[in-house]
Amino acid sequence: MTRRVAIILFEAALGLVGSVCAPVCVLATFRAADDIPSPRVATGDEAVLWQQFAEIKDKIRSYRLSADQACSELSALAVKSKGTALEPYARLTLSTTLFTACEYAHALAELESIRKDFPNHYLCQPQATLGSLIDQDIELCRSQVEWLKGHPIDLSRPKPDDDEVAIVETSEGSFKIGFFKAFAPKHVERFKELANNHKFDGTYVFHVFPDFWVRMGDLQATDPNDKSLWGASEMPDTLAPEPSKLLCIRGSVLQERPFGPNTQGLPDHGSQFNLCLANPSFLDGVSTVFGEIIEGLDVVESISRIPYDPLKLTPQRDVQVKSVTIAHR
Repeated sequence: MTRRVAIILFEAALGLVGSVCAPVCVLATFRAADDIPSPRVATGDEAVLWQQFAEIKDKIRSYRLSADQACSELSALAVKSKGTALEPYARLTLSTTLFTACEYAHALAELESIRKDFPNHYLCQPQATLGSLIDQDIELCRSQVEWLKGHPIDLSRPKPDDDEVAIVETSEGSFKIGFFKAFAPKHVERFKELANNHKFDGTYVFHVFPDFWVRMGDLQATDPNDKSLWGASEMPDTLAPEPSKLLCIRGSVLQERPFGPNTQGLPDHGSQFNLCLANPSFLDGVSTVFGEIIEGLDVVESISRIPYDPLKLTPQRDVQVKSVTIAHR
């Protein structure tokens, strides 16, 4: 999977079924999950089930359910909808929710069960030169399971260990980043090099999602009148991921790696970096946490809440990165 395809799927995922922990999974079935046929012929109890399904999805999108609550409600709905047109969609949404909560083995089992029970459903039909959407997701789940086997997670959280910090000045205020040099030395070094060469200065925040994260550092995001390439730039010399035992939690500064089958070890996403405001557990052990917001988290939260384009996730009010300065503590 190319990085551009991953970005497209990322954006599609955010606009569709949504996730519980975070809306960043790139399961292929996310693209189809909201293409659910309108239940115009549903009546009586079945119509009630469709309404319940819509309500659950709405609560998932707006973060009004924990992962456990969402899985519980979707499991119950899947049982109630057995034998109806809703059943495969309820079970599909359950599988994507399990995946987003890092329950990869359970998600895998559910996807395989859907494939077995609904072999003629369009979700299980081959897509051009690719396998079916279900087959693609099964492969992705297996890929994530294998990756995490070699990257155990530690719940402890050390403090930033570098004697330097980054001071990020934006049009909405400033914040500071401390570095985990012992855990991600190459990413810390590259970030400092880019900052010292003023590469981040004048760029714009290119993605926001309320109280979840802010994404910046795209060297092509410099023209607020042309946002067509925002979020799509690649540096010629990208780094291999430096995954560690550091969890992706609120306040983390990280770089993602590409998602999908056969993507282990592929370079990270260039100069771009994410400021986490939640706990995207599906990134634990597979992305590079190289820093932490040590001051100004409220500024980052405020930026995340700026109204945004629902398709591209770009903030509707431009947020410029005026400067990124490396300084001693």
